[in-house]
Amino acid sequence: MTTGVSSLDLPVRTKPSKEIGLPNLGKAVTAEPLAIVPTSVPHRSRTIRRDFVSGQTEVKMVKSRGRYLMKDTQTEIAGDSVETYTIKDSRPLSARAQVDYSILIKREPKWDTQIKTCFILTATEQLLNLTTHAEAYCKGARVWAKSWEEIIMRNGI
Repeated sequence: MTTGVSSLDLPVRTKPSKEIGLPNLGKAVTAEPLAIVPTSVPHRSRTIRRDFVSGQTEVKMVKSRGRYLMKDTQTEIAGDSVETYTIKDSRPLSARAQVDYSILIKREPKWDTQIKTCFILTATEQLLNLTTHAEAYCKGARVWAKSWEEIIMRNGI
């Protein structure tokens, strides 16, 4: 995996100067906030489960972004994620991270969409294994799905 490099150099103004003659831009113009009705409140939780017999520790984090109805457009939006991390004592290569995420956008009667994703990261001594799965739903029926796997050389990581 390769990424590009970008930079942006901006001048630094140490203090305002009336000699520069900068224009007065006035007050910022923004849209009025949307009228939103929460139908399910956001919540977060984190649980730690320890199995003393197997030596496995699991950390599970639930992040619900809640469910909202935007009144002007009658659009419903929701999002949830569950992050699960497991590892066994004295076995660092048993570490596993999984993130399950879903987002819903719905506007009756035309839109009723949901996207679900699952990312799983494991490792060997030489490789990082990333397994991903994504599904798209329309009115409850799965209309698209794709799974793929990326194997990444650790190179000292």
